[in-house]
Amino acid sequence: MLNTSAYKKEFINMLRNKSEDKNLLKAGLDSLLDAYLAPADMTEKFRTALKKECLFRRYASEQQLDQADGNIIAMASTGTAAITADSGLFPEESDRFQRISYGSYKIASLCKLNHKFITDTKFDIEGYLVNEFARRFGRAEEKVLLTGRGNNEPHGLLLVTESISTAESSRISFDDVINLYFSLGSEYRAGAIWIMNDETALHLRTLKDQNGNYLWHPLSDSLLGKPVAISPYMPSINSGKKAILFCDLSYFWLLERQALTIKGLFELFAAEDQIGYAAYERLDGKLIRPEACRALTVA
Repeated sequence: MLNTSAYKKEFINMLRNKSEDKNLLKAGLDSLLDAYLAPADMTEKFRTALKKECLFRRYASEQQLDQADGNIIAMASTGTAAITADSGLFPEESDRFQRISYGSYKIASLCKLNHKFITDTKFDIEGYLVNEFARRFGRAEEKVLLTGRGNNEPHGLLLVTESISTAESSRISFDDVINLYFSLGSEYRAGAIWIMNDETALHLRTLKDQNGNYLWHPLSDSLLGKPVAISPYMPSINSGKKAILFCDLSYFWLLERQALTIKGLFELFAAEDQIGYAAYERLDGKLIRPEACRALTVA
């Protein structure tokens, strides 16, 4: 129902406070908060815009779920193929299954617009809200999925990732980066990326080997042939901090429990000649294979 033209038309009418038949929105109603799920195509535009703001939306595996919380079954396959005789047995697979519990954490934001913009039918209210909420939500997602402590928020990647330490205190050397690279199994290195903040990236750009060759490749903007994702939410090079992550984020599952949902606030800000839009989503994040990620902790 969320992908019908009737639903989308009435949803846009709702955003402009010109609803004609709210019964058309029942399929997307969150009765607890009197809010509505965005239409399917608007949700896809929102997810596309999120990729520009959140590294997990670019690199992690997204899963859409129907229940607020519970368990998911994750399969970790180590099976192989081999040559066998026609009458021989098939190689026994080494698939393992693990039950992973997940929660439903709400990320919310409030946007206000001038009433004249909303009533102007030429104003692209859908496009504006998609881009504005994508900017806000994407940054919030990246922060909490990296730094979450598990107390009313997800267990962030920094919290759950095992680490190796630098050889010296308060600094990162060329050899430390090499050691981090090889601390990750070869099957995970193939699809791995580096995650760090700007300050750490600047430092790594100055590192050279004994022959004077830079560790960082300037043309491809890569490190040892692997892409670098910059996040302002990563710690700097300080003692006891995990300054660099090296991960195959396909093994990090971004679990989307509830997609973008919006409630129009048409009276709350009327005195200011404004209309408010309260938006939220519910999600969680899980590293389903701990061995797919390693961190470098500054000694």
